[in-house]
Amino acid sequence: VCIHVIPLDSFDVPSPDHPSSKFQRYSSSWRHHSTFSYHYLLNTSFGAYSFLAMDACPSPGPRRPYNFFGILDDEDLDALNSMALEATSSNHTIWLSHYPSSIINTDHQRLRNIMSSSLAHVCGHLHTLGGFVPNMYGRQPGGRLELELGDFRFMKM
Repeated sequence: VCIHVIPLDSFDVPSPDHPSSKFQRYSSSWRHHSTFSYHYLLNTSFGAYSFLAMDACPSPGPRRPYNFFGILDDEDLDALNSMALEATSSNHTIWLSHYPSSIINTDHQRLRNIMSSSLAHVCGHLHTLGGFVPNMYGRQPGGRLELELGDFRFMKM
């Protein structure tokens, strides 16, 4: 099973529907979901697995260094909470996002509560910190794994 999930790419993009948006051009999820954060349910013969894509990218999307932090407001957190509630009957839930939870400007306690029943959060913003930390991961309070993926584009991970 191959799941093609590309969170919103807002790097130097004036708006999500702008012609230069790589998300629109290359993402299979753009064609199937009406919002940038969404719930993908994978049903198998051995259970159901929820993949919750969380978009914390700023809009409009500024260039470096102004895009270092993600952002989730109360309305975003309400939507993420609804998605988490939809996923409660799944065997496991995995969150996907560009930003690690620690560098998202939001109500962190509320975000931790929303993500508390998940197995892992897979993200990629920090990647390997230029090769200095090739295996970046951590366990959040409550047991959820936070796994930072290497940057395939530059590091060929």
